[in-house]
Amino acid sequence: MTDMPYQDRRGNLYKYGEFFPSDVSVRPYNHTNAQEFFPLSKKDAENSGYIWQEATDKEHTITLSKDNIPNLITDVPQSIINEVIECAEWGSEKSKIQNCTKAFRVISNELVFYNKHNIPVPHKCPNCRHFDRVERRNPPKFWHRSCMCEKEGHFHKGEKCKAEFETSYAPDRPEIVYCEKCYQQEVY
Repeated sequence: MTDMPYQDRRGNLYKYGEFFPSDVSVRPYNHTNAQEFFPLSKKDAENSGYIWQEATDKEHTITLSKDNIPNLITDVPQSIINEVIECAEWGSEKSKIQNCTKAFRVISNELVFYNKHNIPVPHKCPNCRHFDRVERRNPPKFWHRSCMCEKEGHFHKGEKCKAEFETSYAPDRPEIVYCEKCYQQEVY
């Protein structure tokens, strides 16, 4: 492959030891984990040479509108397990990136769990809920930071700790970031 590299339809050459080109991917970009970590719009994905698969319009017969979902679990009737619930994200621009399923159902064991733990019935389909969780993750990137500790009882004796390190917490985030030594002194 070093002597005869693979050339994709855009003219890029791929030699031995490199990642596979996007043309040989059997899955559309928006159906891979790459969409979670590096979200792209359909246009951007196609411009980069990736396959994109439009969400097919599901033929769900919605029986409970997103506006009629009770906010309190105590207001939810047992009959909700017979309903097809409209996803709150359906029709938004965000729903296209998240592979929204348009509608979803609540199963009986799920309803028992929600009641037991006093959790409201979800307003979004499982795919949209998953992408909401993904958005709360730290990005796959590191920032160079300094320890923010100035505590009296620590090894630096009340002065600002001078330790520097790499962390997935961006400098503009509100969390206090400690070096390993200060963190261990704080929790143990």
